[in-house]
Amino acid sequence: MKIFQNDKEERGKTLELIIALDISMGKSYKVLYDGQTCLSEGEILHNKFGFQALLEEIYSLPEEPKIVFESTGIYSKPVETFCQKNNLTYFLLNPLEAKKQLEQGTLRSWKTDKHDAHKLAQIHPFVDRSEKVQQPEIYTELRDLSRFYQEIEGQIKHTRMYLHHALQVSFPELERFFSSRVTPYALTLIELFPHPELVLQTSRTKIKNLLMKTTHKKISENRAMEKAKLLIEYAQESYPAVSPDSVPTQKVQYYARQLLHLLEEKKWFQNN
Repeated sequence: MKIFQNDKEERGKTLELIIALDISMGKSYKVLYDGQTCLSEGEILHNKFGFQALLEEIYSLPEEPKIVFESTGIYSKPVETFCQKNNLTYFLLNPLEAKKQLEQGTLRSWKTDKHDAHKLAQIHPFVDRSEKVQQPEIYTELRDLSRFYQEIEGQIKHTRMYLHHALQVSFPELERFFSSRVTPYALTLIELFPHPELVLQTSRTKIKNLLMKTTHKKISENRAMEKAKLLIEYAQESYPAVSPDSVPTQKVQYYARQLLHLLEEKKWFQNN
């Protein structure tokens, strides 16, 4: 990578230095411009050594450059963190904004990382871009937590659907245990007895003891015995379409475990 190190006074004019980055997975193509003149270009890896080299180049310049790049989700996050940690001025463009600006020229039609980086730098003096203002860390944390919570909610919804499909051929009567909502207690029971034959092979007392031992919810011995009796009744009337060792039966146990874990994560969010 070529490094620009000319002195500002020797150039005899005010510099408008722009570093534009075209970001991809794990790396960026970087160009350094003064107006319409490219002073250096090269690839930067998104690791400690790559960002240190970029920072050293920035510090070698006669004035702080403005850094421009398009938001690409998780791939641009390391670059944004680099700018924030080093208090650098940067412009983060949303994809639609970047697309419109790049289409002002002709380079978008034969896009490469190199060409887009050059174009982002070349058009910077002629477009209205807002400098990214760093928010307090607490807002970022709250936003990330909110997104994470929504992801868990989505996973719970999909996993419950998968569990429903698997139960329809293995032991559909078990859905009566969570007709209104999925609970850890019901999921523990489903994981233990995903098929009616497994219930009928087990005594009521043993079922009661297993329920009391494995459930996360504290229940009385009488309550556990009632549930064991009800479970046996369900097993006696059930007509499964698959065997106890079938793949659908294994899927019932798998999805029950997944839902248990997801409900624990959701509970942690609600309590913190």
